[in-house]
Amino acid sequence: MSKTIFVVNPAAGNGRGLEAAEKIDKILQSHYLDADIYLTKGREDAIKYVSALSYNDYHKVVAVGGDGTVNEVVNGVMLNNDDLAFTVVPVGSGNDFVRMLNNPENFIENIKFIVNNNEYKRYDIVKVNYKLSDNKEYPRYFINSLGLGFDAQVAYIKSISAGMTGIKAYILSLLKALKTYKAVKGELILDDKEKTTFDALLMTIGNGITSGGGFFLNPEAVIDDGILNLTVINFVTRIKILYKLPLALVNKLDKVPEADFYKFEQIEINLDEPYFIHVDGEVLSTSVESLTATVLKSAIKIG
Repeated sequence: MSKTIFVVNPAAGNGRGLEAAEKIDKILQSHYLDADIYLTKGREDAIKYVSALSYNDYHKVVAVGGDGTVNEVVNGVMLNNDDLAFTVVPVGSGNDFVRMLNNPENFIENIKFIVNNNEYKRYDIVKVNYKLSDNKEYPRYFINSLGLGFDAQVAYIKSISAGMTGIKAYILSLLKALKTYKAVKGELILDDKEKTTFDALLMTIGNGITSGGGFFLNPEAVIDDGILNLTVINFVTRIKILYKLPLALVNKLDKVPEADFYKFEQIEINLDEPYFIHVDGEVLSTSVESLTATVLKSAIKIG
C-alpha cells in the first residue's frame, strides 16, 4: 500500500528544515505512522525527485520548507504522471501558501493529521511559460503567486541575504531594493482580448491572497474559483512606497489609488526591458522579457 513522503529542504528557515525533519522522524516512530522522509540535496532537486515518484510507493507528497520548497514540490507533482496528493509543513520564512489551508497548528497534531488524512480537495494551479533574451520558452507552475518588478527584486535580494526570515527579512530587502528600483513597462493582454499598457512598480498574479510573508497583494484571490487575479501598482516615488505598501500588510491595498485590479483566466505580459520575476517567492530570473500564465482549474489534489 502506498504511503506519505515528506520532502524536506534542510536549509529552509536558516536550518529549521533539518530540525523539522528530525522532529517528524520522532513523531512517525513514536506514533507508529507509516511514512518516509527525503532530504533535498540542492536547488530543483525536489522537482526531479517528486516527478519520478511512483504511486505504487507514495500517494501523498508533503513539502517541508518555505514557499520555494512548496513551488519545487508542486512542479514535481505536476510533472509526475500519477495523481499525487500534496500538502505543506511550513518551516520557511514566507509560508504564504499554507495560510490557505486549515491543517492543525500544533506540529505533532499536524503531522498525524497529514499522514492519516485521506480526504482531499482539488485546487487551481497556474502554468507559466516565460522567455528570456535567448527567446527560448521556459515552463513553470506556481500555486500561490507570481511577481514581476519591485516585488520580484525584493524576493531576489531576500534570497541572497543570509540570516533574515519573515516580514523582517522582506522589509529589510525592500529597503535595499529602493536604492535601485525602476519602472516595469510593457503591455498585458487578458484572455486574448483586453489589451493594456502599464508603467508599474510591481505586478502580482495571484492564485492565493498573500505574498512576501503576509502582504495581501491579491486581496480578492480565491484558490479554487478558476480565476486568476492581477494587481498592478503603478510606479510611485520611494516615499509613497514606504507609506502605501504597508497597507498591504493589513489588507487595505484597495485604498491605494495607484493600485489596479484585474481578473482573468489567461494573461500575456510583454516587457519593454528585461526585469526580475519570481514564482511563489522563488526567483526564476533577473531578466525575463515576456510570459504567459494560464489557470489550470482543479488541477492539483491537496489534503
